[in-house]
Amino acid sequence: MKTLILYTFSGTGNTRFVAERITKNFLSAGWNVDSRDVEELLKGGKKTGEIQADLIGIGCPVIGFGVPLAVRKAVRKLPAVTGIPAFVFRTAGGVAPVNYRASKPLIRSLQAKGYKVFHERLFSISSNWIRAFDPSAVARLIAATERKIDLMCTELREEKPRMLETGFWLGLGLEILMKAEAPMMRTFGPDFRVSDECSRCRQCVKNCPMTNIAEKKGRLRFGLECTSCLRCLYSCPQNAISLKRLASMPIPGGYNFAKTLAGARSSQNAVPGYIPPFLAGYEADDAL
Repeated sequence: MKTLILYTFSGTGNTRFVAERITKNFLSAGWNVDSRDVEELLKGGKKTGEIQADLIGIGCPVIGFGVPLAVRKAVRKLPAVTGIPAFVFRTAGGVAPVNYRASKPLIRSLQAKGYKVFHERLFSISSNWIRAFDPSAVARLIAATERKIDLMCTELREEKPRMLETGFWLGLGLEILMKAEAPMMRTFGPDFRVSDECSRCRQCVKNCPMTNIAEKKGRLRFGLECTSCLRCLYSCPQNAISLKRLASMPIPGGYNFAKTLAGARSSQNAVPGYIPPFLAGYEADDAL
């Protein structure tokens, strides 16, 4: 029996959704699937040791046009191998050339450790920042994502290469942008503030993948190791966490993927609502 090891980092649930369906697909094809959280590498929960697998996968969201800090640090802890096939999948608010370079630093890091990265994909499910998509639009995107997952899994088992590419100048510009954005995203943490509604449940402290939140003298403090996943803000049971300078980034009323998915399921036959121009045709194009 062949084995897939699947590492996943998900801030608000979109990437987890894709990973769960990849797992289901490979299990139905007779594979053994070892699903692991990226946090296990960061916090030392499961030691990697020597990796023995037929295929390695890493999934995470696109953050700041690049790779989240949590994933960059986790990949450094992966053991070196010799030629194990690997793939990368990402989730983003939209599938557009501006995100086509987002996985390249991650792919280079994996290749430096001896992984043979031959396949990458980008999925758009719903927006978890600034503006939420209409439920009917999310329904179409989710249906398209499920089709694309099935197509991707078939191609992975056939070891069919698939890499996203851009033109030279766009690629160069995006590489520069990613390098500039990376240190800026780490300073995201100090922009968080906690209101008096905080019940001191410490859920944000426990859930932070970077252990970037700590309670000191009865107050929550956010450090400089933020991976900008917004998990703390959206999962706070009291809605007590917000942003100061970047107050326009979170979706008004919060983002809950389970509710988003439920709303999408009930809108399967609805007339499509808001779909950004850069997603036009995405739900019908399996070449993306």
